[in-house]
Amino acid sequence: MKLIRTPARDGSCFDPIRGQTRYYYHRSGYEDFYDIPEILNSGEYKGAVISFLDTETGETETPFELTKNVLYGIPIIIDGGIFFLRVDFNSFAASLIRYDFGKEPESVHELSLEGVELYNLSLCGYPVHIVSQRDKLVSYFPERFEIPLEPNESLEFIENGIIYLSAWYEDGVSDGTMGEDYRYYNKFKVRDYAGKLLSEELGCIDLYPDGKWRIT
Repeated sequence: MKLIRTPARDGSCFDPIRGQTRYYYHRSGYEDFYDIPEILNSGEYKGAVISFLDTETGETETPFELTKNVLYGIPIIIDGGIFFLRVDFNSFAASLIRYDFGKEPESVHELSLEGVELYNLSLCGYPVHIVSQRDKLVSYFPERFEIPLEPNESLEFIENGIIYLSAWYEDGVSDGTMGEDYRYYNKFKVRDYAGKLLSEELGCIDLYPDGKWRIT
């Protein structure tokens, strides 16, 4: 077996950033943003770091040092740049960071956490949006809007004033029991910023490693 050894190794596992095959990431903390306030109620959070691997060069980089009460979100890639959330519970603020290998991280936007839903706080869309989703989808940046979400709906992408959602369905369930005609499937929904349903079709939407969205 032929192994490729990266220059710096600490035993961490890296996952691919969605929609491409070159860049991978590792987060040392697997807590979610909404976990941290509860942790802080009984003390302090040790903090986490986020690291990146360039599979073409073999280089790994860690843009920020470990800091107490700071956690990072899952990164996305837009226009060749790596974007991620750096949430600092010391200052109770979230920073939208752009990172390019070999360069200093750039803070694109600062968002106070006052009034922000921490559940499923993440990045999505083009340009990059800061959003959260629970019983409703809320966009905090660059545009502020919110729409209600059905329990089976989840956000996939935002672009040009259009919201793309996936929704799962189950047929053939009676009193919590799956019958012989049980069926699980997905639909692809399109809504505007007012929540109006523009289209709906059968299919499962996903972003593939070649950077293309497909409905299956």
